[in-house]
Amino acid sequence: MTRSTRSRHISQIRKFYREAHTRTQQHGRIWYQREHDYALWLAQRTGHPTRIVCACLAVLSPRCQWTRVKGACGQLLSGDVPSGIFGRSLAKADEILTSRHSDLIDPRQAPKTWAFWQNLWRPYNHYPVTLDSWMFQAHGLPANAGLRTYNALADAYRTVARDLELVPNQLQAIVWLHVKGS
Repeated sequence: MTRSTRSRHISQIRKFYREAHTRTQQHGRIWYQREHDYALWLAQRTGHPTRIVCACLAVLSPRCQWTRVKGACGQLLSGDVPSGIFGRSLAKADEILTSRHSDLIDPRQAPKTWAFWQNLWRPYNHYPVTLDSWMFQAHGLPANAGLRTYNALADAYRTVARDLELVPNQLQAIVWLHVKGS
């Protein structure tokens, strides 16, 4: 990534943050902790490790509304087969659940899913940044941008988050909520 591209991304992130309503900023700051607490509750209720529950939530999430993902994960963890979820996502979640191995999520092959899992599992980790198609679109990037672009944009989020004294996923959640109009 060139310096000018990096500077443009940093400027865009700062602009999105400034434009976000105070309620959106407050909601974004607690989003991952709140969802971690939900995953912890689900783990305790079903007897599965929190790490595995968070991994299942992450792999079930592509192209699915979050409330539906949570319901489907609860069904899957309880032994039911949820409907309305992509077959590949469901198969991956089932594989993680059966094997109890979250290392099935490869950060090079699925950086968004890996980061989302990490953000749900350890919401105060300062490294992972979840960047989905909404985030790429907000930055004028194609949704299928490669790993190099993903990592460069994630690094820009880490830089701005550090300046704002936020965890990078908090900044990402604020921007995501802002650009989605939530």
